[in-house]
Amino acid sequence: MVMDLFDSLLNELSTELDIPSLKSDSNNSCLIKLPENGAKIQLEFDKSQEYFVIASNLGFIPRGRYREIVFKEALRHNNTPHPRNGTFCYSDKNENLVLMELLPLKDLTGVKIADVFTPFSERATAWKQAIEKGEVPQAAGMSARPAGSGMFGL
Repeated sequence: MVMDLFDSLLNELSTELDIPSLKSDSNNSCLIKLPENGAKIQLEFDKSQEYFVIASNLGFIPRGRYREIVFKEALRHNNTPHPRNGTFCYSDKNENLVLMELLPLKDLTGVKIADVFTPFSERATAWKQAIEKGEVPQAAGMSARPAGSGMFGL
């Protein structure tokens, strides 16, 4: 029954985003590859099956000063009021930064998911592209600055 709900939400979301036939896979999740930039958005229920999870792996963050600066921007973003288009998390397992949004299943519809999905995917794309270029994404906006672009290039 829960997976029927997941498939139903995917069907509604598919219509709202004009993406043909979103379907759950064998892991009871759905991976959407954004064609314009290669970002991937994972959709699934959390383990408690109380939330619809939207997540995107933004990439490997190498140890050192760059990681510290990126994490500082991610924490700034996480400190902004809702709606903030995702919360940044870090995976120790693969040293990747992840953007995640949890939507309560109660009264959730494909329209409500689509309202969150678009700004979420834009933020995920901006951060993924900045990280791939070695730039520091900005918490407040979608722009990015090169690492070490502060005063005197530090």
